[in-house]
Amino acid sequence: MGAIAAFGPVESALQRNPAFEQWRLVRIGSYIEHVDFLSIFQWISGAFVRVAFSLYIIMELLPSKRKRWLLTVIAAICAAAVIYPVGDIAFFNVLKSYYYPVLFSVLLLLTLVIFVLVRFAKPLKEVQA
Repeated sequence: MGAIAAFGPVESALQRNPAFEQWRLVRIGSYIEHVDFLSIFQWISGAFVRVAFSLYIIMELLPSKRKRWLLTVIAAICAAAVIYPVGDIAFFNVLKSYYYPVLFSVLLLLTLVIFVLVRFAKPLKEVQA
């Protein structure tokens, strides 16, 4: 929404990362015009929060035994994935070709299973006091 307000719908559609392009319009006073580093700060802080929250949720869902060992393995996998050089175009192609279709299929199947379970579940008996 911010990119559409700042650049218009046509220009926003042409930009690869419009949220980061908005930082080029920011000025602090009359002497500081280029604050592109704030876009990197926004990107890194958002990624940190998402990764930390995901690791926290994974740790809460795992059994209490071996939590630290599993957290170390998951963190090592994340670190190895970050170190492997992949361009953003190749990454978007993998998302488009594999990740999103598989995610859609899994979520559709999960939704259908939950629907069937709810639809054919027997109602609970009410407890009378």
